[in-house]
Amino acid sequence: MLPQQGTSSEATLAPRNRVELAREGKTCRRRLPRCATYRWLIGWLVASACSDLPIGQCYPCTSECPSGYQCHGGFCAPQDDLDACEQSADGVGGASTAAAPDASAASNTSGQGGSSSGEGGAPTDGSGGMGSEPNASQSSVAAGGNENPAASGGVSGGFGGNSEAGSAGSAGAESNDTATTGGDSCTGGCKPEIVTPRRLPGACAGEEIRIQFEARCECDDEAGVQNLSWQPVSAPNLTLSNDGLLTGVPEQASYDFDVTVLIDASVAARGTFQLDIWDNCHAFFVADAGAEASQVVAVRLDNGEDTPLPRTLGDDASVPAFEVSPDGTFLAQVETLEALTKLHLFSVSNDQINPLAIEHSGNYITHEFSRNSRWLAILSTNPEVEHERLIEVVDLGADPVELVGSDSIEHTAGLAWSDADGLIYTAPSPFAPIFDAVYERAITTDGLEPEVVYPETEAMMNPLTQFLVGDGGFFTVRVAQAYYHDREAGVRQLAFPDAVSPALGWMAVEEGEGMRIDPVDRDVLSELPYAVATACDVVSAWSGDDSTFVCSNMSSTVVYATGEDELEGIALALPEGFRGPTPRMALSEHGTWFAFVPDDGGLALLRRADFSNGLDDAARLAIPEVGTNEWDFFFTKDEAHLIVQRGRELRVARLGTTVSAFEPVGVALRAVPDCIASWETDFQRWCGAPRFAGNLTISNRETHLAFVGNDDVARVVDLATLTPTVLGSVAASCTHDCVQLR
Repeated sequence: MLPQQGTSSEATLAPRNRVELAREGKTCRRRLPRCATYRWLIGWLVASACSDLPIGQCYPCTSECPSGYQCHGGFCAPQDDLDACEQSADGVGGASTAAAPDASAASNTSGQGGSSSGEGGAPTDGSGGMGSEPNASQSSVAAGGNENPAASGGVSGGFGGNSEAGSAGSAGAESNDTATTGGDSCTGGCKPEIVTPRRLPGACAGEEIRIQFEARCECDDEAGVQNLSWQPVSAPNLTLSNDGLLTGVPEQASYDFDVTVLIDASVAARGTFQLDIWDNCHAFFVADAGAEASQVVAVRLDNGEDTPLPRTLGDDASVPAFEVSPDGTFLAQVETLEALTKLHLFSVSNDQINPLAIEHSGNYITHEFSRNSRWLAILSTNPEVEHERLIEVVDLGADPVELVGSDSIEHTAGLAWSDADGLIYTAPSPFAPIFDAVYERAITTDGLEPEVVYPETEAMMNPLTQFLVGDGGFFTVRVAQAYYHDREAGVRQLAFPDAVSPALGWMAVEEGEGMRIDPVDRDVLSELPYAVATACDVVSAWSGDDSTFVCSNMSSTVVYATGEDELEGIALALPEGFRGPTPRMALSEHGTWFAFVPDDGGLALLRRADFSNGLDDAARLAIPEVGTNEWDFFFTKDEAHLIVQRGRELRVARLGTTVSAFEPVGVALRAVPDCIASWETDFQRWCGAPRFAGNLTISNRETHLAFVGNDDVARVVDLATLTPTVLGSVAASCTHDCVQLR
């Protein structure tokens, strides 16, 4: 519990504890009574806090003195030399250099007003309290008990120095962002720390937040109490009170700000904190609604309030599937009732979820939100022409949203939004109806533009498997052929790539002994290769930004960097006969990390700098002790976390300069679906995809994970706390994407 501001601590060490410490030649004074009375003790405390001292050292006799010592002149002095602790111009120190009770008697003792880097002084020697040169009996460290000046304030000095020193020093921060300043008779130099997690609990935009900060001195016991004074923060719409309560109604953003607290008025701790305010603040899942019916339920991430969404077909209708738009502002749910299937549209905000009056013709087949969330295309049966399909487009940017166009087409496969925000699909070729070809339809506020057909894509008995859309074009992938639609160069028919990079910047094609690596926008593939990966039979993984890829052959696994016409790979030092129990591999977004399962020892995690150094046992996650040896894993885009499903359990590793432990979340997941060896059937199910389409869903801002557990219960996990929250039981009629995050 935090102390009330304005109180002072009267606690002291028990006399026997002080005697025992003195016999060991040590003293670690945590507290002295009536702090204001003992400001003149700062210099002594700085020099003696938690450090080895000779038995002959002088210290104030605030209680009984140890055996062989006697209280004389306010100090415990050796009985055979009672004058040893009298005042000396040399300041506080050994047996012959006791401090004067009057701080003004010596300008360089406590650092008050003198030339030292203590309170009011200039930062000349790195000392937080002592102004004289450090030696064996005089430590120059600031309050904090650290004998290394560079780690406890460096040249920045103590509390109240010049602009370089500030009130918190500059180099006192260690891995916990704590800085120490000055000397303090109440804490005895114990290392201060802010114990509040650096990533604060997130909140919904428009809602008031109330977060209590906490701090302490590291060597305090549980009963230890200090006066804490929290300094104002510099963050929009946020206020930190003197007693450490953060309040405000911040707008949607990710806030990074520094927090400083003064402990007993003179020791400072500082840390940088992150606060995420979500504009998208719901998790959605398909829940049972009685009998054979099901419905979507929206659950607030901040307070757990749930809202069932209505069904246009009535309470007996079922919702087998739904989708949230890329920007999180719309939700489309599929409703079925007997032989009727319809798509129902909602607008979604943190405060309200409202049904929209949009009706489409015919029975629903599929739908697609545009990548910028401006449009929604609905494909349905044509009530007037039995074998044709109807495309209808909704303008989601209009107020209110409206249906802006429809057209009847002879659709054969696929529906996606191109890089130019046009609809793409396949239909019978106008030149030879026994073939089908790719069509594109531009969309405007006036409706659908005329079809544009790409005759280069004509094919018979070679069905479409998927469209892959990038920023400058898109791939049409068929069972045995691929085409790249370049906005500047037109359509090119390609020798079928062995792999295409996630951002569609590069493709790999077998080239003799190795793999040629080419930019996808090269004019013709018959030219000399842009680059060749010689130690490559199979592209096993690719980073999300296209910068790095992993190749394997019978004798080695090599990591390459793209963008160079001469590839020089880094061979991984792997166990002999590397062939792990799963082909799943993953590179992080920028290729900084690589995760894979090289052997029966379990998952291995490598930093780029360690690719050639062999596997580090400290960064491994062993196979499950019981159960199946199943694996799924992926990195967050910010490369801050590795999310792992091991067997049926969920674990999370926090990534930084080192790898943290793989922390268990304490849930049981469903079985890991098999990944596929080739990218062309379904890119998200490719074993080398940056994020495999397994059991886990992550929010757009990467703050939460959602999944359906082995008990058919939907849960969401806050990545800041790794605390799972139950959403509810998932309807048996939902088979995939049953829980989603905005």
